[in-house]
Amino acid sequence: AYIKQLFNMLFDYAIEFEITDRNYAREYNMKSDIAEARHHIPYTDDEMRIFWANTDDKLARFVLIQCYSGFRPSELLELKAEDVFLDQNYMIGGKKTKAGKRRIVPIHPMVKNIIPVFLAKDLPYSYPAMHERYNRFIRVHNISTEHKPHDGRKHFVTKAKKYDVNEYAVKRIV
Repeated sequence: AYIKQLFNMLFDYAIEFEITDRNYAREYNMKSDIAEARHHIPYTDDEMRIFWANTDDKLARFVLIQCYSGFRPSELLELKAEDVFLDQNYMIGGKKTKAGKRRIVPIHPMVKNIIPVFLAKDLPYSYPAMHERYNRFIRVHNISTEHKPHDGRKHFVTKAKKYDVNEYAVKRIV
């Protein structure tokens, strides 16, 4: 996907400077040549119980906060204590898109007590280190290996829809 984006930008540049009159990259469909990407899946109630039973584990706290906030894994890894306002029940974080940068995310009461532990006692780690720890955690606890670290975000959106959270509000949060 990143390579296609690069080619799109290169061809856009070439069109702007009249090197070519067509963006051939935009006409190419990668999905016809590669297997469909795996879709993210929400956690089951049983899997969520496993995370809740292991709140002494940094990874479980990470996933729970993600499931109740909608943060991308990388956004949660970059969350700073000065951007968390527990007394006012919101956090500021996010990246990637213009609308998603520094967005206000409400703090769900279910995770309010583990956020300070996550911020104070957990040393930050890199995305690859988190991914490795995530894979180890789901194997040890017999959680489906179909899950990926981004699934907490999918879980948040799925639950929000289930409980009729306003669609506009969900978009603003995630």
